[in-house]
Amino acid sequence: EPEDVPDGTSLWRAFDDLQPEELRNCLQSMCGELLTDHEHAGEFVVIDGTHIAAWANTREEIENGDVEGASWGKHEGSFYGYKVLLVVEAASELPVAITMETGKRNDTAAFEPLIKEFDGQYDTDDLQAALADAGFDSQDNREFCREELDCPLLTAINPRRSSSLSCF
Repeated sequence: EPEDVPDGTSLWRAFDDLQPEELRNCLQSMCGELLTDHEHAGEFVVIDGTHIAAWANTREEIENGDVEGASWGKHEGSFYGYKVLLVVEAASELPVAITMETGKRNDTAAFEPLIKEFDGQYDTDDLQAALADAGFDSQDNREFCREELDCPLLTAINPRRSSSLSCF
C-alpha cells in the first residue's frame, strides 16, 4: 500500500551506513540482474570519462593536495577536481564499472584498471566491441582490450596522435 512505502530519505540513510565496497557490490548485483533480462546485453560497451570540480573550485589559488584526491587537470581549459571514468553496457545503458581518479590523470592511463575491474565482474564472452572517445586512443589500449576482453577497442582518432588530423 502507498502508506507502507518508506520515505525516500530512509533509503539514503541506509546507503549512508554502507561501506563503499558494500555499496559497489549492491549496485553490481542489481546491474547484473538487469543485464540478464536485456535481449542484447553484453554485446557492446562504451567507455568514457568526465571531470567533476572539487568544492574548492571557486577559490582563486589552489595548490595540488588542498582537497584530498583532487588535482588540477585539463578539460575545456583547466579545472581543479576529479575524473570519473565509466564502462557502460550499451544496450541497457547501465554503468557496469566505474573508477574515480585525480583531475590530472590521463584517460589512457586509467584504461587498464577500469577494464580489469569490468572483466573481473561480468561475463564478457558475448562482447563484440568496446567503444570509446579519442581520450582512450592508443595502440597500448587497443592491444590490452584485445588481450583482456577478446574484442576490438574502437575509438575516435585523437588528432594529437594523427599527422593527417593535426592541422585541424
